[in-house]
Amino acid sequence: MTTSTLTKTLRLLFVCTFLSLGASKRYVQRRTRNGPVRGIVQHVHSAGRVERFMGIPYAKPPIGNLRFEAPEPASPWRGVKDALELSPACPQPIDGVTYIQGHVPDFNRTSEDCLYLNVYAPRTSQQQRRARGDNQRKRKAVLVFVHGGSYLHGMGAMLEGSHLAAKDIIVVTFNYRLGALGFLEADDEVFPGNYGLRDQLLALRWIQDNIAYFGGDPTRVTLDGHSAGGCTVGLLALLPAAQGLFSRVIQQSGSPFAHWAITRRPSSPNLIFKLFTASLGCYGNGTAEVKACLKNISSEQMEQVIFRSPSASVLQNTIFSSLVPSFRPVVDGVVIPDTPERLALIGRSGVTEFLTGTTTDEGLGAASTILERYYNKVDNFYSQDRPDPLLLVDLLGGSRAHLPNINSLLERLLDQYYVWPYDVSENQSKDGLVEIVGDFFISAPTHKSAEIMRERNATVYFYNYDYISRYDGWAGVIHGSELFYLSGYPFSGMRRHDKAGRTMASRLIQLWSSFAKNG
Repeated sequence: MTTSTLTKTLRLLFVCTFLSLGASKRYVQRRTRNGPVRGIVQHVHSAGRVERFMGIPYAKPPIGNLRFEAPEPASPWRGVKDALELSPACPQPIDGVTYIQGHVPDFNRTSEDCLYLNVYAPRTSQQQRRARGDNQRKRKAVLVFVHGGSYLHGMGAMLEGSHLAAKDIIVVTFNYRLGALGFLEADDEVFPGNYGLRDQLLALRWIQDNIAYFGGDPTRVTLDGHSAGGCTVGLLALLPAAQGLFSRVIQQSGSPFAHWAITRRPSSPNLIFKLFTASLGCYGNGTAEVKACLKNISSEQMEQVIFRSPSASVLQNTIFSSLVPSFRPVVDGVVIPDTPERLALIGRSGVTEFLTGTTTDEGLGAASTILERYYNKVDNFYSQDRPDPLLLVDLLGGSRAHLPNINSLLERLLDQYYVWPYDVSENQSKDGLVEIVGDFFISAPTHKSAEIMRERNATVYFYNYDYISRYDGWAGVIHGSELFYLSGYPFSGMRRHDKAGRTMASRLIQLWSSFAKNG
């Protein structure tokens, strides 16, 4: 299946999914600390009705003087605020918008004014709400989803939470600042970075303050993240600043212990900083002067620069390094006081249950990127009777900062993934590359997270997602393939999704909602 065909299929799936949610609009109103909001009541397949509130502000727009600053809580409003449509996604390159459209077809709006969240709640009658009142035992468990996208792409609505909410839980998704706007740093107090991570913390505090108005229990919050979102939820589980904001974690295909998850010690940060600021014409004798210039740039100009920028920094010149985010969380001594490895050894964990796992073919997408981007090198890699160890070093990043003992590991890696000298076919060698990429980027760090959380006395569960659909058009169970099923797309009413697909979606939705309720 071609990319264009797959995109068209997903677009039709998305439309049909929301047709299955019910065509007639019925409005519902709920309070928040900042003022009342109006959402929509919709039917979900045969599972009942849900209340959907789209685009509730949790922070002031991070523009002007608030650009490159910690987020501030949203201001109160007068009257009833409509929460009927998705807010814009945060600014990102054009391939990020394409990435979003794979999950939210036809969506193409971005804006710096993007710090909004979405709440999905099971529909309750007025009588049920009165009976519940302040009875905490009758409040519902809360699942908060943090989207992935290499800290550069995506939006909260990539997980459509209606089908999960129909299982009698509250679901919250949200946007956070991405790329340079979220993670540019100069390794000093004036420009410390981690703005996107601070957004996540503020969204979690908003949930603590407001989720009871939607029937949720702020003491039963499960934090769920995918890919880069999995990295940050795993990181938040270790941070003192996040203690008490959630008690359960689902970490999907991402880990703070991955080499790409955070910047442990800044490497040439001023070069990245200068490259970005120079693209906007901001120069100065110090970061304070540059920051003042950046705050005066119009949103239109800022978005234009970001929209046209490539995903990979010009600084990244090795194969695997080109897949490492240019902008990501950094150990700043404040929000992230130390590396994940050291944080895991100190302090108390508030996480009681921890669910983590991977898909069967985590490395397939990234390995395909390597094959497309670096065909000549890869072709040379396979032209030997056995893989060339020196080229394997290049394929593994060529960076001893991430792999300091790579030379001593080469023979063992060849034994593990290629069974040389017997495994010499090109296809088998490519399969080995897929395994290496998946293990290096996702699987090995995920296992590390499970070990760490077990040592911190959490009850740990591990899954492997291996469902292959007849209709997805993918060569295997790729990174992120489970998200379509968690969003309930197989219940769209299209015949292309057979009973097996609907059964898998039901199982995933049941597992996730059950974990949020009971651990």
